[in-house]
Amino acid sequence: MVPAAAADPVSVAIGDFGAWQARSLLLLFLVKIPAGWHMLSILFLAPFPETFGGSYICARDDDPANLSLADWIQTKHPVDQRYPSGFNPCYVYSNAINESTAANAYNVEKCEKFEFFVDLPTMVTEWSLVCERSVLVSLIQSLYIFGTAIGGVVTFFSLKIISPKTLIMVGTALQVSAGIAGALQPIFEVHCLLKLLIGLGTCLMFTAANQIIVDISTGWRKTVFSVSFEFFWSVGVITLGWLDAAADSWSTLHLTFSIPSIIFILIWSFFPESPRWLIAHGRFDNADNLLKFVANYNGRDLPEDFTTKKPLIASPGSTICQKLPKFRVFCLQIMWIGTVVHYYGALYNIRNVGGPTLPIRTSFAGAAEIIGTVIGLFLLLKSKHKFGTLSLLLLIGGTSCATSFAIPPNGQISNLDTLSFYTHIQILLFHIAKNLYF
Repeated sequence: MVPAAAADPVSVAIGDFGAWQARSLLLLFLVKIPAGWHMLSILFLAPFPETFGGSYICARDDDPANLSLADWIQTKHPVDQRYPSGFNPCYVYSNAINESTAANAYNVEKCEKFEFFVDLPTMVTEWSLVCERSVLVSLIQSLYIFGTAIGGVVTFFSLKIISPKTLIMVGTALQVSAGIAGALQPIFEVHCLLKLLIGLGTCLMFTAANQIIVDISTGWRKTVFSVSFEFFWSVGVITLGWLDAAADSWSTLHLTFSIPSIIFILIWSFFPESPRWLIAHGRFDNADNLLKFVANYNGRDLPEDFTTKKPLIASPGSTICQKLPKFRVFCLQIMWIGTVVHYYGALYNIRNVGGPTLPIRTSFAGAAEIIGTVIGLFLLLKSKHKFGTLSLLLLIGGTSCATSFAIPPNGQISNLDTLSFYTHIQILLFHIAKNLYF
């Protein structure tokens, strides 16, 4: 007697899990690592000059008195204890020529050019992204995120005519080409455009990969493998700081995490195609050949008359579309937006609390994500009150964010450590919450 699940030819051919799924999942999981690199790369591409012991002052191009560095700072820059250096590097006294006149100089003007004292060049030193121009660092990252948003829409419509495997190739080619170009060209505006394209390509890659993961999984394994996809994002987060330690400039770092994706192009033929996509688009011969290959690879026997041309009946392991109440969907969307905003906000806040230990703190953040993924997966499979648990996590995480404002931002190591602890707790909580939406 043929089991009910056998009505689904995909389940009949590939089984619950076998060697082919293991090989395919490993290849697909690797696609997520560059996503972690690119998403958090701004922490190391454009750190504050003070992060690694550097500093900056207003450029001394028009200094007729030829003052020394210390005299220039004392004479020209207003004292301001809000800055780690003890002076405001964004403004200078316009009429001060020596230390005595600086005491009575009240006319200040904005600096247009800066002089940096850092060990390695960064985006900040390349394009003077300090003072009023520091907001442009956020612009770079916003354009990357906007690119991923566009990528989600593009993937949705592209999957109607282009297979997920092909989309992985297209996304990889776009990510690699834009990534290499972004590292080598010197124009800020062009780099911003390339960041958007990198985000678009990266989203095509991991969204298409996730679609294949779902399509070749059955039952509870579908949930496990989809959530496990996030482990490799965390691998990217953990290793990013150590890639930066090996780079001698921001452009070298950009090349370091852009070039490895070329490997996906070289081994593209080994990536699996989605059998369900082939069937849904009437490519039955291709689907038959693929599933017969998979069955043989997994050591499964198929009937001689096996075909996918008969109507595909949903099995317990296949994707079943269910209509949900509109208000519930709306509430989930609002909760998802809040979760993602807080999660990425906590990740990017490491830039403010990292200091010289930024690579270590970033690795801790990745480790917190791995722990969060494990806990989230356990709750997802075992919890009977998933949305109640989700609400509690958001409440605790939100409270942690609110109370962190009570810590004085005075740059003291003890306060930075406390803020860092809060940040990592928030990353853990919101990463657990993010996994509960699967």
